[in-house]
This record gives sequence, structure tokens and C-alpha cells, in this order.
Amino acid sequence: LDEIELYYHPEYQRVFLNTLIEQINELKLHQIENIQILFLTHSPFILSDIEASNILKLSEGKPDSSIRQTFAANLYDLLKDDFFLNEGVIGEFAKNKIGKILKKTNNISKEDIDVISLIGDPLLKGIVTEKVNAQLKNNDLIQVQIKKLKSQLKK
Repeated sequence: LDEIELYYHPEYQRVFLNTLIEQINELKLHQIENIQILFLTHSPFILSDIEASNILKLSEGKPDSSIRQTFAANLYDLLKDDFFLNEGVIGEFAKNKIGKILKKTNNISKEDIDVISLIGDPLLKGIVTEKVNAQLKNNDLIQVQIKKLKSQLKK
């Protein structure tokens, strides 16, 4: 079965393998000793239900033995480590926008502060905020934040 998760909502991907096994068990095929199902997937949800010993990971068309334990693994780690996301796990636009802010030394703008406030990952947001704070004099950052809050209050 090729790309068994294709077009499925993430929640259905998450329960797919369990549902498949339950439905096969309901068939009561007692006379059949084993059933083997081969499928291809790019879904970390499905991969997290399968033991690493039952997975063949390919890299450039050749077997890759670097696969670690996948069963009940963290989805973020599966995406990052097993799906070749070497350039990060956030969108490229967001990554570039944050990268430009981090490269600035003293001219952090209100727009930059607004972008930082939009970051959804609390850990990433904290790291970016800490680095920006280190680049600025604390007073400058506080003044930018005060201006932003005053602007919001006026609205």
C-alpha cells in the first residue's frame, strides 16, 4: 500500500494502524497464521506505531541503518530525525524571518518585536527573546515594548 496516509487528517493517521489491526481481528481468520502488510508512508503518526525492526528507511534509494526506536516515539523527533528535515522543522518563511531578526545587532524594530510575539513554540520564542535581549540594551527593548503596548491601548 503506497502512501496509506495520503489525504488523511492527522487524527486519522494517528489511529490508522490500530483501526486496521482491530478490523483484521474482527474478521476472525483463525485458520490464517500470519498476515503481512507492506506499506510506504511519510507519516510520523503511523511510524510511531511500528517497531524500528520492522522499518526499512531509505536514503538516496539505499537502506539507511541509522533508524532509532520509533515505537511510541515523539512525533517531533520522528519528523526531525527520520524524515530528513535537516534544515529545521518550521516553515522556511518563518525560519528566514526569525533568522534576519537574530542577525541584527542594535536596530530591532517594533515589527521585529511583533514577529517575536507571534512565535508559537514557547521554547523557540524564549531563545529568540533571550538573544534579542542580549543584543539590545534592556532599556531599548523595554521602550519598544512600551510603545507597542501604548499603541494597542489606543486601538
